Amino acid sequence: MKKIRNDFLSFFKKRIFGIIIGLYLVSLFSPCIIVDYTGVHVIGFYILLTGWVALFSGIPAWFANIFFLLSLRDIIKNKKWNIKLPLISIALGLTSFLYGGGLDFGFYVWIFSFCILFLYVYYNSKGNSEFKKVRK
Repeated sequence: MKKIRNDFLSFFKKRIFGIIIGLYLVSLFSPCIIVDYTGVHVIGFYILLTGWVALFSGIPAWFANIFFLLSLRDIIKNKKWNIKLPLISIALGLTSFLYGGGLDFGFYVWIFSFCILFLYVYYNSKGNSEFKKVRK
């Protein structure tokens, strides 16, 4: 039973970073919001390029991308695991619900990538000592 658990954790540790990046990329090329007055679906890549303008409307969700990228940078550079960055990403991302239009598939994939990143950082930080013991 312990071997199965270690195998699962080893698989999780080795593959999850790619899954996080994959989910984020899927969200960039999926419809994320529905413009309320026209019903037009806007893809994530366009929102990534122009979403900072929403800050003037009181919706800081675009800045979740910055904290997401900072967290990925810390993972790549093997810096100290900072669990606050993915949590801030999730919190900022959830402010998208303040948007007057509808939210589409890409938005939920985007938020899901933040949640998986949070779990990855949590299991690699002090949160789970068993996860650290798994051989690379």
